Amino acid sequence: MNADEIITESEIQRQIIAELRQRGAFVLRNNSSRGGRQRRSFNEPGTPDLFVVEPGRAYWVEVKTPTGQISRDQERVHEWLERMGQEVIIARSVEDVQEV
Repeated sequence: MNADEIITESEIQRQIIAELRQRGAFVLRNNSSRGGRQRRSFNEPGTPDLFVVEPGRAYWVEVKTPTGQISRDQERVHEWLERMGQEVIIARSVEDVQEV
């Protein structure tokens, strides 16, 4: 992959949100970042980036670049959500949510 092909997590997330909303999903974007200007979050560290509601189904989406790694906090929260009966999808491209 050359420098022209690198896509940021923010761009992948923007594409995913657009795809989901185009098909009628209700999408909540979670701000669980500890950086930036706000410096605090009301979400648990590791909370997935998106919460999606479609007819008869609700699930969480963790957005990563093709080479992005899941943090320990994310791993812990994903496991907890799954134990609670929640579905968690790791999406590295918009295609990952087109298939669900």
